[in-house]
Amino acid sequence: MAALEHFWNAWASARHDIVLIVCGSATSWMMDKLINNHGGLHNRLTQRIFLAPFNLLECEAFLQRKGFFFSRYEIAVCYMIMGGIPYYLDMLETRMSLAQNIDYLLFRPSGALSGEFNNLYSALFVNSDDYVAIVHSLSTRRAGLTRNEIIAATGIASGNALTTMLRNLEACGFIRAYRQFKAGRGNDIVYQLIDFFTLFYFRFMNSRDVVWQCEALQSKAEFYMWAGLTFELLVLHHVRLIKRKLSIEGVLSREYTWRCVDAAGGAQVDLVIDRADNTVNLCEIKFSINTFEIDKAYEANLRNKLAQFMRLTAMKKSLQLTLVTTYGVSPGIYSGLVSNQVTLDDLFA
Repeated sequence: MAALEHFWNAWASARHDIVLIVCGSATSWMMDKLINNHGGLHNRLTQRIFLAPFNLLECEAFLQRKGFFFSRYEIAVCYMIMGGIPYYLDMLETRMSLAQNIDYLLFRPSGALSGEFNNLYSALFVNSDDYVAIVHSLSTRRAGLTRNEIIAATGIASGNALTTMLRNLEACGFIRAYRQFKAGRGNDIVYQLIDFFTLFYFRFMNSRDVVWQCEALQSKAEFYMWAGLTFELLVLHHVRLIKRKLSIEGVLSREYTWRCVDAAGGAQVDLVIDRADNTVNLCEIKFSINTFEIDKAYEANLRNKLAQFMRLTAMKKSLQLTLVTTYGVSPGIYSGLVSNQVTLDDLFA
């Protein structure tokens, strides 16, 4: 590093025909040594390139170019397992179904991705065991944990080391930090695990109780429980397209989840879009293989959420109930409560 600092400051920086591009898998090293450098390379960066994963539409185009003809439902399930990582998607074989590909790549002892989790974190981070401990703790609660809850779950001491690890995980796209809305008191920062492959690993690949076996598991409750929770994360990754569907793409907003537990009963809203135009969209997210049907019991549940949200947040803005589903909501006597609908096709826009 000292030699690079001297080379750049003493000679290269005075020239106009040299561009230094630093890339590699050791992300934490680059974060510590270059991006957050406090020595001779401080404030020398011209540009940071964040290589984001594919979105759903880009995954569809990529797979079609490879000769796949997956339905959008299958592409969504694939995304919820692998994320939008081209390196993983490029390993899929057209001669196999999606379930067979997952078996072949992830669950076969010699599968190309069977040891990917350990390899990934070891390559990205120094002291990877602590990073794995953090993401494992976050995998246990889908809405995320506060810093103090992470400390309690992992035993990692509070301090600069933990701050650095959380910052690096966020910079790499494994977690996100957001403020959960709580009326009447400070809004704690919550750290949420948002990496699809990591979540799938802890749910199925690292579990001795569940075995992913081709088509079999996809007909079981374990699959639908996982898919229902992970579909919420898929929606979060494409929230810009939800705003486009609602014609509010140009409206300033912030997004968060909301939950409460009190004497009047618990309630949770999967996604809150708090808009600057004096309106709030309360988004219910439902994964289904068919159009979603609202029955009397579920309508009562929705009304309770609206009432609890208004009561506990003292919200004065207009509320709109929005359902985000795979195939839309079936018309019925209980569907009138829904103001807006967003479907899986809208997430491919």
